[in-house]
Amino acid sequence: MQAMFLPGTVPKEVLDAMITFEQFLERVSLYPDEDQMRAINADANCVVSAGAGSGKTMVLSYRFVRLVLERKARFNQILTLTFTRKAAREMHERIHAHLFLCNDDEEIRSQLASFSSAPISTIDAFCAQVLKGTAHEHGLSPEFQVDDEANLDLARRVAVELLEKTPQDRGARMLSILYSPDAIEEVLLSLSTKYPMGFEFEAKSVADEIRTKIREEYHRLRTAFEEFLVYYQDLVRGGTGTYEILEKIAEFTEAWLKILEEGEEEAILNALVGNLGYFGGKGLGNVKDERLISIKESKDEYLDIRKKLAVCAAFFLNEENLEPVVEFVAKFLEGHRVQKRAASIVTFADISNLAIKSLTDDKELRAFYKQAYRYIMIDEFQDNNEEQKRLLYLLAEKEGSEADGIPLVKDLAKDKLFFVGDEKQSIYRFRGSDVSVFKALAKELQGIGGMSVKLPKNYRSEPGLISWFNEIFPSIMKNEGEPFEADFEPLEFREPKEGIDPKITLAIKPYVKNPEPAGEAMAEPSLAEAYHLAKKIRHILTSDEYLIPQKNGSPRKPEPNEIAILLRSTSNQYHLERALRHLSIPYTVQIARSLFLEAIINDFHAMLQLLIHPSDRLSYAVVLRSPFCFIDDSALVELLQSEELFTVVDTLSEVDKKKMVRMKRFFENLKEAATVQRLERLIFMLWYESGYAHHYIQNPDYHSDIEHYELLYRLAQTFQEKGRTLSEFLDYLRNRLGRNERPDEMDLIKETKEGVQIMSVHKAKGLEFPIVIVANAGGTILGGGNSPPSDYPYPLPDFFDQMILTGEKGEEKQIGNIDELFEDNTSARQEYAELKRLLYVALTRAETHLIISGFFHSKNRNLEKHLPSFLQHLCKALEIDPDNPSLEHGKVRLELIEDVPSDVFYRDLEADVPIEELKPWYESVDAPYQAEALRYAVTALAPEVERTFVKELPAIASDVFLGEKECSALFGTFVHRLIEAHLKKEDLSDPLFYMEDSFKELLTTRETEAVLSDALLLSDNFIYSRLCVDEVLDHPFKSEMSFFSRLQHEGRTVVAEGVIDLLVDWGDEILVIDFKSDRFVDEEVHRFQIETYIDAARRLYKKKTSGLIVYLRDIARSIRYEG
Repeated sequence: MQAMFLPGTVPKEVLDAMITFEQFLERVSLYPDEDQMRAINADANCVVSAGAGSGKTMVLSYRFVRLVLERKARFNQILTLTFTRKAAREMHERIHAHLFLCNDDEEIRSQLASFSSAPISTIDAFCAQVLKGTAHEHGLSPEFQVDDEANLDLARRVAVELLEKTPQDRGARMLSILYSPDAIEEVLLSLSTKYPMGFEFEAKSVADEIRTKIREEYHRLRTAFEEFLVYYQDLVRGGTGTYEILEKIAEFTEAWLKILEEGEEEAILNALVGNLGYFGGKGLGNVKDERLISIKESKDEYLDIRKKLAVCAAFFLNEENLEPVVEFVAKFLEGHRVQKRAASIVTFADISNLAIKSLTDDKELRAFYKQAYRYIMIDEFQDNNEEQKRLLYLLAEKEGSEADGIPLVKDLAKDKLFFVGDEKQSIYRFRGSDVSVFKALAKELQGIGGMSVKLPKNYRSEPGLISWFNEIFPSIMKNEGEPFEADFEPLEFREPKEGIDPKITLAIKPYVKNPEPAGEAMAEPSLAEAYHLAKKIRHILTSDEYLIPQKNGSPRKPEPNEIAILLRSTSNQYHLERALRHLSIPYTVQIARSLFLEAIINDFHAMLQLLIHPSDRLSYAVVLRSPFCFIDDSALVELLQSEELFTVVDTLSEVDKKKMVRMKRFFENLKEAATVQRLERLIFMLWYESGYAHHYIQNPDYHSDIEHYELLYRLAQTFQEKGRTLSEFLDYLRNRLGRNERPDEMDLIKETKEGVQIMSVHKAKGLEFPIVIVANAGGTILGGGNSPPSDYPYPLPDFFDQMILTGEKGEEKQIGNIDELFEDNTSARQEYAELKRLLYVALTRAETHLIISGFFHSKNRNLEKHLPSFLQHLCKALEIDPDNPSLEHGKVRLELIEDVPSDVFYRDLEADVPIEELKPWYESVDAPYQAEALRYAVTALAPEVERTFVKELPAIASDVFLGEKECSALFGTFVHRLIEAHLKKEDLSDPLFYMEDSFKELLTTRETEAVLSDALLLSDNFIYSRLCVDEVLDHPFKSEMSFFSRLQHEGRTVVAEGVIDLLVDWGDEILVIDFKSDRFVDEEVHRFQIETYIDAARRLYKKKTSGLIVYLRDIARSIRYEG
């Protein structure tokens, strides 16, 4: 074990054998500057603000080496935490390489032998390590798995089971009233992510805290409201001249003050949800009267208070609803956590929360980790939050001092923490990062003797780019001191590279409101932008205008992989891919946005579908026309008519016959492999062994598509690792075919990059490229995000249903929750602030040349207040008019993106066979193929016969309007649900709970009362009948049981689809009951239905089956059918 020494106490004999840090610096090629060296030599808690390209990774790795060389710590006593696994891997490799330069130091050589176990990881991985040791305390197996998708599946299952088992739970009923069934599931799934394991959610205390919070807010708002009323009353009375708006304000202030003075709380609440006290802006235009000016200036603040008081009142009028919903949410969260423990499934949020809880509660564990790590270094801390800071403070607490809870700053060791970050590069708010934590950190640590070091010099970009950044970002990042805003300070720069002329280009497509009609259709702006950029890249690759430096030699033309296209949003990525393919420019995507739009996915899905559903003719047709077979149209129809797959028919050419023989052999091999091989092996077989890959490899225009195979292979591998089946994989693909979305299930890490790099700005973080193109700069953000208001204590589903009136005209607004009470524009402002930082990150990836492109549309041309796009920020900073773009700026070149024809990507393409040769074949077809349905509702298959037994049953009051409103079927469903509730012994105190919302909307109050009376009558007719007592009660039953059954219809085999109202299991026999609430007995149709049901039940249960049609209006008319 290496001895550790305090500064200045290392024995001479040890010093003589040591490699010094200065000697290490002589051996490396990169020497730190003065600011970097100050950070490397820091021996106190330190916060390093490292700008883009300032060498922060070098600082971290050199400091690690210095601590080891100076015998202040062994490598395994320095905990080094990064934001991503890739960064951790690179940090590990870099530090190992640095220490290897010092392997003539015996101590360093001994440490290198076990350096693979160095504690260099992500914060998530470290938290998982802590949790593995304490998993049993939280009811988890130490072998827990992080699986977000499985976690959501568990949450969905718990939600469904809870709603089904407790339909009469008051909280469940209230949610069922406010939400559709699918919406309830989504709300509960959302809550499952907001309350990770370890978060205490005790129903009563949560409800009490919410009430307390709302009452505090109510009293604050009410005090402010009364002050406004008195203020307005005084304004109206003071001064001369009459104005309509002043009279209106005088009227409502007097009324309100009277209501408040009387102090009757119910009257106050009812008045608050009304529209008393609102006024508009009419009469407050160009005014000179001091009273009107004062009202105009205070109007927004007053109305905000007035509306929030209405939300408070809505809560108090529905307060009894709070606790049942909170209790239901608590049951759901606990049920979800029980399932997670049973399955040993957790999320990253669970891991972080439980790790912090373990270190907080278990002081021995905390002491162990504090002793294990002498120093802690954290990279990219601007993308962390208060939770991660608490974790680090627990680890950095003074040894021998284990305080209750999270340590305060004064309780920290003086020299243990070393943070590196850049507030201007905090771009992960959607993952919970909070830039304000990093901004406050330096001041916090300086209070206990810590250091703050800034690294202002950018070594990455050419000085010409840096000087432009220094011109535009002071105005772009200008703020009023908000904690969530980044402060920009001018960057310093290196010497320029010899022979390099950095270029900055801004390509804009102006908005044209009513374009002149052209002779041909024009492409949408995003396609025009993509085409412009593709041509630009071709020009960059082939001309001498965009030369880049090389280490040894004169400047040269760039290679495709030295160009990066960065996107804030990947929604238009597919257009860029199409444009690059059209001009035969190779490219690589880091986010597979267009994966499900590509032919290979459709083709592979079709072939895999045939493994499970060989009768799927559509999939068979796709396979036949795909590169698997390339069968021409003339043989396609005959092949599809054959029931056997890949059969040889006489009309095939000799070439096509050979294809069929080969493909049949391959398909048999694939079927056999599907029973024993992994999913990714099947994808491998489809690509290589079927010959599919040959089609792509032999055609240079398709080489960029080869990557889609790699993505699909990795996706299959991910599914296999999660234990998913081929059917589940197919379901996943099927639901996404033709959709422009990325697969979240995997993240392809590419070791080699070929072609132009297309990636998101987030993916580009930490990377650099000779040429950067920031595309789709006109794309806007929504300006709100998904974060709950900062003062909102607990996110909950809507728990009341209250209309309030807002505005002087009494506009109605639905209030379902209290979040509006705590809403401000902070969330939107935070998102706008992050957009500025995203722009900074995007632009500072460029080493030599920079291109920004975007188009204006009707909603992104305003350059005032909050700017929702990169393009608006740049145009405002450069003083460019969006409607008439022009620029006189020496550093920036302005290009206008021109319109292009809508078929621009399809021009200059030659057909393999001239259309004239195909025309006779198409004309020779006698008649088009007539598609016929294969699946029918049972009622649609009833034979058309002359009705001779249609009899009328007793009338009910609802008959008057049920037929007129075409809602007889909805009435029948309502009656069936009431019968089902009776049989299941559910609470029927509120029978309207079982009525469809769509049915309620059709009825007036009186009609609803009539329907309810009639429905209860019909359900009681059955429930209290001898038939029900003798044949249903005390027997197992199933209600509303869906089924599919094959039968013959018009000479064809078709599928009948139906729902059996009630299926009773007598043990050795099945009884199928079909309820009829109709007014007429249509015996022929009803006979066909019940016989179909009997046949389906007999096939399903393999038992003797009989049927019973129960006419609810007259039970005595019921008809029995023996199977």
